[in-house]
Amino acid sequence: MVIALVGKSCSGKNYVGKILEEQGFVVWDLDKKCHEILDDKTQELIDLFGKEAVLDNKANRPYIANIVFSDKSKLKALEDLQYPVLKKEVINFEKNNPNKVLVLNGALLFRSGFNKLCSCAIYVDASYETRLKRALKRDNITAKQFENRENSQQDVDFRAVEYGIPLYILNNDANNIVDLSRQVLDICARISQI
Repeated sequence: MVIALVGKSCSGKNYVGKILEEQGFVVWDLDKKCHEILDDKTQELIDLFGKEAVLDNKANRPYIANIVFSDKSKLKALEDLQYPVLKKEVINFEKNNPNKVLVLNGALLFRSGFNKLCSCAIYVDASYETRLKRALKRDNITAKQFENRENSQQDVDFRAVEYGIPLYILNNDANNIVDLSRQVLDICARISQI
């Protein structure tokens, strides 16, 4: 079984992923997986974004992020480079590990059709204000950079898109770890019945 773990930037997906791992789920951080994919595609990155897109034979992620979060066509080109490889890895994992539950932790799973690989989705929800505070603290970015990131993720919000699979919503606005853990365990119990 494959489960999507989604939510906008700084909603708390990584923390929820840690709780799911503690429950025996295999969790892939898709940002990290995509970084690995990009590090293997340096020539394609140079072709798309110029020589500055590669630094020390690896993807220059801060440089690329500034471009893709302000240019939707460049974001789409980056996704087209990463997602076919990632989909193949997911299919291979599921085929080779039929008794394991794989959780895909990533904001943009449904834009590229990953919902077709998933049995259900867990959406981590938090307000814009809460996420902005977290981003300014965690990512050391400006409010404008966060706004650009937010604008590139409009189709992530469950209120704006039809996921097409069962959707479990967690509220992570209060920064209450005990409450969030309880919500995750409740969802785990429901998922185990699928």
